Amino acid sequence: MKAFIVKLMPSTARLSLPAPGVSSELLIRRRVLLMMAAGLMSCGPRRPRSWDLLSAEWLPHWSAAGIEGEGAVTLSPGSLRLEQGQPMTGARFSPDWQAAGLPLIDYAISFEARRVEGRDFFATLTFPVGELDRCLSWVVGGWGGTVVGISSVDHADASENSTRGEMAFEQGRWYRLRLEVRQTEVSAWIDDRPMVRLNLKGHHLGLRSGDIERTAPLGFATWMTVGEVRSLRLTLL
Repeated sequence: MKAFIVKLMPSTARLSLPAPGVSSELLIRRRVLLMMAAGLMSCGPRRPRSWDLLSAEWLPHWSAAGIEGEGAVTLSPGSLRLEQGQPMTGARFSPDWQAAGLPLIDYAISFEARRVEGRDFFATLTFPVGELDRCLSWVVGGWGGTVVGISSVDHADASENSTRGEMAFEQGRWYRLRLEVRQTEVSAWIDDRPMVRLNLKGHHLGLRSGDIERTAPLGFATWMTVGEVRSLRLTLL
């Protein structure tokens, strides 16, 4: 009679036999589900992908820009109002950007805005492009009330560079605005109408020298005009 040799496996490597009546397929499914559950439990809190920047949580991070001759800046949950300045009024959003986990590139900013009184820009948005000290402004309704574009590109204002566009704005009407900042491009729309498409490669980017710099890295400004902003949202793309 031949002898049979049984080699014991270490306890960590022993085979697990299914219980009577349990198929191997069902056992595999159970193991997969357990692994998925363990993976979910090990994950930390997910990073937010969207921020309501006029919610009560973020209002303490807003302030008047401190421009000489500026009008009052009124903040309430969901809305921002800039009174007429002599000549400019500005509001600045300045949290600890890194600690808050807010993006500097590959993001979108959407909001609604209207011109309440006046004839010039009513919701010019200053925004960062990859770095806190590298910013641009999206001028909305400037130079007499109709110019839309980006300042400054190659040291030229929105009225003088390739981003210049024209749009007539009705007094008191709310407009939907959206700006997207990507690695190689800045794009903008008003009421779904394309207004700006700027290829960033090969251009010098920066703010116009002067009061608008006080609204960096993110903020709004008006010129001899009362403007209102609401539904302001920053979204990671």
